[in-house]
Amino acid sequence: VTFSRVPTLEQIQAKNPAVREGGRYQPPGCEPRSRTAVIIPHRNRETHLGHLLYYLHPFLQRQQLQYGIYVVHQAGNSTFNRAKLLNVGVKEALKDEEWDCLFLHDVDLIPENDHNLYTCDPWNPKHVSVAMNKFGYSLPYPQYFGGVSALTPDQYMKINGFPNEYWGWGGEDDDIATRVRLAGMKIARPPVSIGHYKMVKHKSDKGNEENPHRFDLLIRTQRMWTQDGMNSLSYVLLAKLLHPLYTNLTVDIGTDPRAARRAPAPGHEGQRHRSSTSLFREEMLRKPPRDPAAWGDRGLSLTPHRPPAPNGTQAAPGITQRSPKGNGDGGTKVVVRDEGMAAARGANRSLAQGSR
Repeated sequence: VTFSRVPTLEQIQAKNPAVREGGRYQPPGCEPRSRTAVIIPHRNRETHLGHLLYYLHPFLQRQQLQYGIYVVHQAGNSTFNRAKLLNVGVKEALKDEEWDCLFLHDVDLIPENDHNLYTCDPWNPKHVSVAMNKFGYSLPYPQYFGGVSALTPDQYMKINGFPNEYWGWGGEDDDIATRVRLAGMKIARPPVSIGHYKMVKHKSDKGNEENPHRFDLLIRTQRMWTQDGMNSLSYVLLAKLLHPLYTNLTVDIGTDPRAARRAPAPGHEGQRHRSSTSLFREEMLRKPPRDPAAWGDRGLSLTPHRPPAPNGTQAAPGITQRSPKGNGDGGTKVVVRDEGMAAARGANRSLAQGSR
C-alpha cells in the first residue's frame, strides 16, 4: 500500500469494471458470503477518498462480498461530527437494502491484509482496525474502538447507534465501547497479525479540532446512551448522488450547540479549555440572581432547556432527477431540499471526474 500518486475516478473505474452505479458489486456466479455496507464519514478529504476507493474495491471483490460504499458528506463549515454522520449513513443505507453487516470506516485507513474479512461477528460488535501503523501496529489500549468497526444492524440498534453529541475530534469511540458493554455484549477483534491498516498521513483538519467537552460527555454515557443515538437522530438529506464508485450523501446535521459558548470573550483566549463547571460558576457570580419564581417547574439546571429533537429525518420537500449521460455527473442524482435552504451550501467536491 503506497500513496505516491492519487488515482483519478476514471483509473479506479477502469480497474473495477464490474462495480455498478452507486458503488455496488455482486460477485458473479456465486452466493456472496455477506452483504456489507461500507459507510465513510467525509468532509474535505478528496485525496484520502481516492486512495481508499483505489484499494478498497478490489479488496472487497477478492473476498467475494456483495457490497455497497456510502460516503456521508457533512455540508457546511461547522464542527465535524463523525459519529452522527455514521448514524445518518446507517439509516440511509438500510433504506436501500437489508444489509447483513455495517462497516463504519474512516476515510484515511487502508486495509493491508486480505484475510481481514469485511464480515460481521454474529454475536458481538467487531473492532477491525486493531493494528495501525500510526500505533506501531498494536492496539493502543484495550477498550479502543476507533478507525474501522463492524456491526450487524441488530447490534447497531441494540447499542442505540453511535452518540450524536460529540462535535470535533475525540471521545465518541470510547462512548461506543461503553455502549457495547452496557448492552450486554463484548468487543470482538481479528488477530493483530490480520487487522493491519496503513493511515494516509494528514494534518489536523480545520473544523475537527479536539473536542474540549469529550470527557464531560463520557461521564454521562451510562446515563444517556439510551436517549442519545439513533432514537434521537435528526438531519436533512440535501442530496443523494450515485457516483460510479460510491453513493454520496450530502447532509445537514446541524451545528454544535456548544460552539457559541465555547468561543472565548475578547481578552480571555487562554481560558477556552476550562471546565464547564468553572465557567458556570463564573457566569452565576457575574450575573445577578434571577427570581426563583421564574424558573417554574424547570428548576435550576446547568444545561439550557431545549425542546426534544424530532425523531428521524426532518421532512423536506424534494425532487428526483436523472442526470443526462453527457453532463459529466456520471450517475443518478437524487436531490432533497429544505425550503429556504441553498442546496449548494457545503456541496461535496469529492473527486470530480477528470479532476486529477
